[in-house]
Amino acid sequence: LRGTWDSEAGDWQLQDAERVPAGGKPEEAGTLTVPFAFQGSLASTLARDDVLTLSELAQQRSQVRAAGGQTRDLEFTIQRRLADAASAFTFVLIASVLAVGVRERAAAFGLTIGLLLAFYTLWTVSATMFDRGVLGPAQAAWLTPLLVGAASLLLGMWRLRR
Repeated sequence: LRGTWDSEAGDWQLQDAERVPAGGKPEEAGTLTVPFAFQGSLASTLARDDVLTLSELAQQRSQVRAAGGQTRDLEFTIQRRLADAASAFTFVLIASVLAVGVRERAAAFGLTIGLLLAFYTLWTVSATMFDRGVLGPAQAAWLTPLLVGAASLLLGMWRLRR
């Protein structure tokens, strides 16, 4: 079996094809033309998620959903990008709360390294939990910034009460 794709006609030209009727044996069919309706463009379908804009990702998700495909990974990518952008705000929150109580540079540096390690660990674990199906796309994407944001608010309230 050999085949060529005719992108203008949107079909496959199959040479030396075989047909198998229901419950029957394979029969030689010669050359067949098989229509293959493809609504997307190869450029958008084959593009890596990390080079697409949010609107392109959303459009790709819509195309995949309309074709009956799985959109879980695309949804995670969209949610992760939004959550990563919000992470800057959570860093500002927790850094400002931690900075208020630290008087020495060495301690501030140590807290910064600890914060980055904790954030990266949570960020990696949430992605792993998504990959294993434990968390959904939005849960996995937003877990880290929400936990760090909640920790900063709790720490801030505790410091205010002292």
